[in-house]
Amino acid sequence: MLTRAVTSPERLRSIVGSAGRRLGKYRYAAFLVGEFEGDLDPRQERVLDAIYWQISVGDRSKPGGCHKWTWRSRLRQVDDALLGLLETRFAAGDRLRVHDMAASNAVTSLDLFELLRDRPMASVHATDFFDRLFVVDAALPGWKVVLNADRSLLQFVGPGMVVRRSSLERTPFGKALGAGLKALLYAKAVEAVEAQTPGAMAEIELFHPHCVRAAAEDPRFTLGRDNLFDPAPGTYEVIRVMNASALGELGPEQSSRFVKGLFARLAEGGLFILGLNVGDGASGQIRATICERSGGFLKVVKELGGGIAPAESFEGRKFA
Repeated sequence: MLTRAVTSPERLRSIVGSAGRRLGKYRYAAFLVGEFEGDLDPRQERVLDAIYWQISVGDRSKPGGCHKWTWRSRLRQVDDALLGLLETRFAAGDRLRVHDMAASNAVTSLDLFELLRDRPMASVHATDFFDRLFVVDAALPGWKVVLNADRSLLQFVGPGMVVRRSSLERTPFGKALGAGLKALLYAKAVEAVEAQTPGAMAEIELFHPHCVRAAAEDPRFTLGRDNLFDPAPGTYEVIRVMNASALGELGPEQSSRFVKGLFARLAEGGLFILGLNVGDGASGQIRATICERSGGFLKVVKELGGGIAPAESFEGRKFA
């Protein structure tokens, strides 16, 4: 955790300039995501992917915990299935509002928007609960504390070193070091974020630069923050929740509450897509269930890879 650290823009540029195959051997300060903007060349893309991979948000052992890495065309199977269903349900000029939730860095949301761009009344709203980082200058000279959007600890970054939360939980030394750093730095960092202390903290957006640019260029593609378990008001013809593998750990009561909350925001005749990519690699299998709203019920209209849940999880159950 104390070697091969990349903590400055200068060091980052050096890594980008010599980007090879072993980018994972470095430990990156998560706030360096903010150094990427506009069009990225392939070397920049590889380094940015490596940084996203190391950004763990939430508790990965609990619902909602994951890392921020995803990739273009990852959900093409789902996109193609959705397009086929839309053709038979919505005319080209119909209003089509899509909410892509738990969208990570939103590159797969951008894929979908580009496929829908020719529909003049189509829009895509991509959201994620963990949409930003907070970077706080610590009381210890040269140190920064990096917090997730929920104020949980992500990293301590010091001169030439990146100490990740996960590394503080593995060994007696890590636990001892973590206890000291948390006592000295973490609580004050949270206080600074909560108080929005001027000059002491910065916010770094986690959406991919290509998505940020697309949102600036076309008002039909938007980015924001939302909570799967307490969604913001709104009505959509399509609600999609992919990359949500931890949802499988929910109990029946939690699952029902989760679906009901999103169902209330789904227009009559709208499509609800729930799925995941099994495995972290690019060859991971897509599993998804696509349902249509009919009155107070959901009807399964298509399953990919066997679906994410048995049809009886939706069929015949009233959600409103």
